[in-house]
Amino acid sequence: MTNALSNSSLHTPVPELAIEQQTLSNFEALEKLIREYTGSAPRGDLINDYVDRGIELAADAGMKGFTRLQESWLRRIYTTLRDTGLNSSRSEAWRSICLESLYQPFFALTHIYRERPHGRYCLRSMNREMQIISHYII
Repeated sequence: MTNALSNSSLHTPVPELAIEQQTLSNFEALEKLIREYTGSAPRGDLINDYVDRGIELAADAGMKGFTRLQESWLRRIYTTLRDTGLNSSRSEAWRSICLESLYQPFFALTHIYRERPHGRYCLRSMNREMQIISHYII
């Protein structure tokens, strides 16, 4: 039994795991920066890198057939941007850029929820939330 376990671990592509771990580490570091950013200059590069890394993780999960994990990554991006954008202790410019970037995970989640039998409920809830947030931005 131990031989079977050790043999199966030999077939795991180590470089692929290292890339995924590096992407995850970068994603978590960017997420922390976004949540805690106190500068006055809008750092769109941080937001773009964060969203790109998160979408990369979600796409990887989707290609492997892990649709719930894919949804989880996208919800995490959405929630981080939404919560930071609504955090009144952050600068107005930072909050604005976070809220303006919500459309990316929103549209990706929209596609996932359209494919699910009961996804319309999640979609309806997110649409309502986005309508309220869009009034906040305008």
